[in-house]
Amino acid sequence: MQNKLKFFVPSIADVIFIMLFLVLSLHVPSMLLIDDYTGLHIKIGEYILNTFSLPQYDIYSSIMPPHPYIVYKWLSEVVMALVYHYLGGLTGLVVFFFFSLLLPVTCCSGF
Repeated sequence: MQNKLKFFVPSIADVIFIMLFLVLSLHVPSMLLIDDYTGLHIKIGEYILNTFSLPQYDIYSSIMPPHPYIVYKWLSEVVMALVYHYLGGLTGLVVFFFFSLLLPVTCCSGF
């Protein structure tokens, strides 16, 4: 019985980490995504979803002539576009990737 109960009781470090993450992601979501490429990945994911094809050249460059574009992150871009539109914008994106990164950590740590 003690082992089963221990499974459901988080450690103090887990509680602090989750509380810190929730405070940062829900109150200051714009500071978590300072990276310029997040919006580009979302837009390319939208393009893939709208056209059902991968872009052959850089369609969002305004200062360079079109050059070949290798889409090697297309699946994550599609997931990012779907999460952005259906799970709450950038905050939903942060929460989604938090839990997607947390899942393997908790599975491998003995929980």
